[in-house]
Amino acid sequence: MKKAIQFGAGNIGRGFIGAVLEQAGYHVVFADVNEQVVARINSDRAYTVQIMDTVCEQMRITDISAMDSRSPELAAQIAGAELVTTAVGLTVLPRIAGAIAAGIAARRDAGVTEPLNVIACENGVRATTQLREAVLKHLDEAQRDWCEQYVGFPDCSVDRIVPPVKSENPIDVVVERFFEWNVERAAFKGAVPEIPGMNPADNLIAYIERKLFTLNTGHAITAYLGRMKGYMTICQSISDEHIHTIVKAAMRESGRGLVALYGFDRDAHFAYIDKIIGRFPPLRHRHARPAAGRRRRAALRQPRGRAERGNAPSGHKRRCQGRPGPHRLPSRHRPAAAARRTGLRGSGTYHRQNPRSTMKRPSPLLLLLTVCCAAVLPACAQAPIPHAVRIGSIEELQAYFTYDPGRDIIVSGHRGGMMPGYPENCIESCEKTLSMMPTFFEVDFSFTRDSVMVLMHDLTIDRTTTGKGRVADYTYAELQQFCLVDRDRNVTPYKIPRLKDLLEWGKDKVVFNFDNKYINTRGVSDEVRRASLDYYIKQLQPGGDWSMYHNIMLSVRSVEEALYYWEHGIRNVMFCVEISSMEHFRAYDASPIPWKYIMAYIRLAVNPDLQPVYDLLHAEGVMTMTSITGSSDKVKNPYDRRVAYLRELVAEPDIIETDYPSEFIGLPWSRDAIHALQEAAMRSHRTNLK
Repeated sequence: MKKAIQFGAGNIGRGFIGAVLEQAGYHVVFADVNEQVVARINSDRAYTVQIMDTVCEQMRITDISAMDSRSPELAAQIAGAELVTTAVGLTVLPRIAGAIAAGIAARRDAGVTEPLNVIACENGVRATTQLREAVLKHLDEAQRDWCEQYVGFPDCSVDRIVPPVKSENPIDVVVERFFEWNVERAAFKGAVPEIPGMNPADNLIAYIERKLFTLNTGHAITAYLGRMKGYMTICQSISDEHIHTIVKAAMRESGRGLVALYGFDRDAHFAYIDKIIGRFPPLRHRHARPAAGRRRRAALRQPRGRAERGNAPSGHKRRCQGRPGPHRLPSRHRPAAAARRTGLRGSGTYHRQNPRSTMKRPSPLLLLLTVCCAAVLPACAQAPIPHAVRIGSIEELQAYFTYDPGRDIIVSGHRGGMMPGYPENCIESCEKTLSMMPTFFEVDFSFTRDSVMVLMHDLTIDRTTTGKGRVADYTYAELQQFCLVDRDRNVTPYKIPRLKDLLEWGKDKVVFNFDNKYINTRGVSDEVRRASLDYYIKQLQPGGDWSMYHNIMLSVRSVEEALYYWEHGIRNVMFCVEISSMEHFRAYDASPIPWKYIMAYIRLAVNPDLQPVYDLLHAEGVMTMTSITGSSDKVKNPYDRRVAYLRELVAEPDIIETDYPSEFIGLPWSRDAIHALQEAAMRSHRTNLK
């Protein structure tokens, strides 16, 4: 008979882990210090798990026993078990470590070589690892060596709502149907046990962060937005349509980061978000855990401290025991708690405040801040990684630039993007920006005296380097004596790069938008303009230096220029073309160039008068791009510039080209977040009109 030792016979221990193990065919021995619970389990030899959901059901748990976790006899039980699990709270783990160590020593002394696996099922990151370190402190060197060989300590993540509801039978327990138990596969000793409901995870941290940035993030936002509107429970807060919209948008925003970081299936993860947010409001008999500020469970503390779990004598019952436990907001944010601190006396119950009489309506800026917090949390939790886009064909490039009404707004780096210490048209600047956010880059180049194409916007090097003079007056080798400078004229260690080096660096990473400055730069002759077009064509044709790359778009100034490339057989790039009028649209619509080769530059800002043009472009699958390098990027004050950027996002172009793409980090790029912000602003405006 398989045996599992479950430390902690409280609601989680009985309603979650113990029940799952018993249903998997284990005899479960509950170890706890609560003598009443231990006695009742040994007396009844069974309890009922009430599963409360849209459809309720009961599950009878029968193959169980219990004992005092302080008893020396527990070591013998551990010596004969396959699993040891805990649900006691992080702070209690060191207190049970000695008992587990004694069991491990007993296994060694008895010559047991069957593997034992210990899993701390706690609401904390790497709880099992913490328990392992505490256990090893109780073992001598020989015992530690034996433990390393035969005892596994897999970490895990757990999720199930088990509210403190009083039942007629004190060991019966109420749970929600949904639960997750993800356990680190590689840390098991021996074969991974087959336990229905346990997910052996190859990348546990992915599941830990999925919970952190979905469930916990959603709870936190719901709690604080609810506080701003005067609500007292998560249930009240999430039932507010306005808050629900903001919370869901934030969870989807962080979800996109998780999908990109860990490769979760996008549709499956968004379905997971819907399931999680659906757990926030209670069903008829369903309750929720506190969002924040609640005490951690401590399954082995003295009975009077465990009254909220339904196991303490009546003399130790809490005032709130026995009635539904709403999902309370943090105590420091509860008006009743504040009243107690200031000497005011309450009625003993919590009521919703009238938001109009006690709280100002939350401003759209604060609502935006909440959304943005969720958007950037994944970036804060992990070291930056490149947001690579692998483009292996013209079809994949066209797919990347195909309009999708639900797609996030793309922020493109003009001149490769720049920030303090990172100059324009510099590989290191591109790499830095790409490590921080998904993007693509517009770049410029000029010819040196020895016909090397280098990244340089101007025909001279005066503005962007420590040197002076025309690019064409230097060889590439001579240009290497100068350093690039950033926008504030600070000298950087970076040198003028060759275009070929940029292309090689960027393959399988990012898309480039090539801007041919020879076409529209003042002082360039018609002969040079035509030569530059012919040079592009030569490089893009089969056998040319650029023909092997599939991540190139060309910026063109007119339909005639686009047709010049098209008529010379160029089919392996897309064209960024100006379509800022109905005449432009008709000209390209009449051209032989298919729309799938087009991305539309609509100039400096979205123009509501041109919405019919945008609708026609979108109907053809064409994305629209504004360039704010001459408008919002020029705003000097950082705060005002950020407000200007927010205004550009709310206008909803499909792509925004900016000199400073990294400054968009933390602003809402997703359509859901932007739509929620628009709705918040509209509601605030309507309120002000009243």
